[in-house]
Amino acid sequence: MGRLLANLHDDRGFDVSFDVEQGVSDVHESFERHYAWRMEELDLQFYTVGGDAPAFYGEPDPLIGTLRRLNHLYEALQRREDFVIVSSVADLDRVVRREVKGLVLTIEGGAPIESSRDFSLLHSMYRLGLRSVNLLWFPANAFGDGLGEPRQAGLTGFGRELVREMSRIGLLPDVSQCSEQSFWDIVEESTVPVIASHSNAHACCAHPRNLDDSMLRALAETGGLVGLNGFGAMVNEDPSQASVDDLLDHAVHIISTVGADHVTFGLNIIPEAVNNARLTRANQHKHSSHERTERVSQHLDGLEDVTRLGSVIERLKSRGLTEDDVHKVAFGNIERVVRKVLECDGI
Repeated sequence: MGRLLANLHDDRGFDVSFDVEQGVSDVHESFERHYAWRMEELDLQFYTVGGDAPAFYGEPDPLIGTLRRLNHLYEALQRREDFVIVSSVADLDRVVRREVKGLVLTIEGGAPIESSRDFSLLHSMYRLGLRSVNLLWFPANAFGDGLGEPRQAGLTGFGRELVREMSRIGLLPDVSQCSEQSFWDIVEESTVPVIASHSNAHACCAHPRNLDDSMLRALAETGGLVGLNGFGAMVNEDPSQASVDDLLDHAVHIISTVGADHVTFGLNIIPEAVNNARLTRANQHKHSSHERTERVSQHLDGLEDVTRLGSVIERLKSRGLTEDDVHKVAFGNIERVVRKVLECDGI
């Protein structure tokens, strides 16, 4: 068998739910069509079940939509004994032994949990398997400012409390798409590793979502890591010229700055349902700041899908990485940060 492989960010589950919500197929058929076969070479993957964008939760209410999509996944896995939602160390150990494929549940933006000021919704989501929260998408929410919020402030008091509570019970805070000040506030408050699930190195491409060297060092000090994103505009300042080699340059830069313990892949390959919704919204709101940063080439040639991840990771050997370092990038780093939060006290 080949090496263990993990991916820190994936939105393909949205297509699973979209087909069910549109009456195209039942959840079992949709999971097979859109998701299961893409996991044949992967062992562990973060699975997004909702968030701040309407396309992420599929109906007017983000909480109801996220719960519905969580239910779709649980229903799909009733017939898949080879998959597990990773919510305990024992689950993760089964993944490492390759007994099952592991899914780590996350939300991309805190809207589904923001209406409860006492964290009861956060706790309920935790009990349903949530183990990572990307606090902010592009606009502001109750927790703070995202990258697209014009004022570019940081976390609210409620947001700081949220990060502390996540650290206590065992949830990874994700800073991809935060404002810069929100990034620093999250790093300050967190006592568990902080991840940037789908971001790159600003030194290699000056995109607003990429992390500069000071941010990389701060992330590393928490024990966290960056998941490399294959979006063309975040890889090369001329997206039409972006290549897998450019993306590997980002990996090499991060390793030279903070070491091989703090980088992995978090491919943000946009599913059809989300991309169609994004294009429709962009036509309606042509001056939206997040559309200016996001509406670009959806993948790199040679990295069209997560199924190509293994072959790309092997190319790191030609960049001087040792076998041990390649294992960390491919799987070990994600295993480490997930294990860290699974070992927290819980609720």
